[in-house]
Amino acid sequence: MKKITIQEFAKQLRESYPTRFKNLSDIDLVSKWIKLRPSSVEALQYTERAKLLLDDGLKYTESEIQRMRGTKKVQPPKNTPQSTDTTTPSDTTTQNDGNWMGDVIDRIKQAKEKLKSNTQPQQQPSNTPAPEQKKVAPAYSSTFKSKPCDENTFPWTRGCMNNKIGQMNQVYFGDRYANIYGDDLYHQLDSLGYFDAPNQKDGEITQYIYDGVMKDSLQESEKSERKKIVKETVKNILKERLKNN
Repeated sequence: MKKITIQEFAKQLRESYPTRFKNLSDIDLVSKWIKLRPSSVEALQYTERAKLLLDDGLKYTESEIQRMRGTKKVQPPKNTPQSTDTTTPSDTTTQNDGNWMGDVIDRIKQAKEKLKSNTQPQQQPSNTPAPEQKKVAPAYSSTFKSKPCDENTFPWTRGCMNNKIGQMNQVYFGDRYANIYGDDLYHQLDSLGYFDAPNQKDGEITQYIYDGVMKDSLQESEKSERKKIVKETVKNILKERLKNN
């Protein structure tokens, strides 16, 4: 079976779920889908997997990177985009491609170690008071009456109000919006595909969703620096290959 590109993969996802993923680029959509269903990376062309790594390779785990490298064949699960191409199956991965991908993965590992050693936690001066959180009336729509919900007891439904929901509002809207789970937060999570995860009920914020939002927020804040490191290491690889040829 001929494998597909990131753009083809994203197109099939959008056709399967026409009301979702409106705020995601093709590469971000495919990356998040692969996070939910790791074996679906097998549907991608080998060079397209490399593009995912080049976009932000440091956000993938070791096992996810090895799967992208193509060490084993896995049947894509149901609802995973597949090519409709009916030509004779072929594998265009060459030994040189494998060596190149191996170099990229090795450099990503080195970049992770470099980033880890160079990143020092910033400490706020002890004599500086913590900024006060200002509660404001929600500036977005909510059709549910607000009610206090224990921030350590999941799931949360629309109308719930607690500190952790305020954190999620801050991530997406730049404002805590009185710590309320309103319609806009629901639509944001829905558009990002969080409610499509296995065993996930529509509209319910679970521990999985909260952890995913906060992890994405942390990764986004470091993304520029990480991209710079990854692209620099890949550029060095290409220079070395050109020098040796």
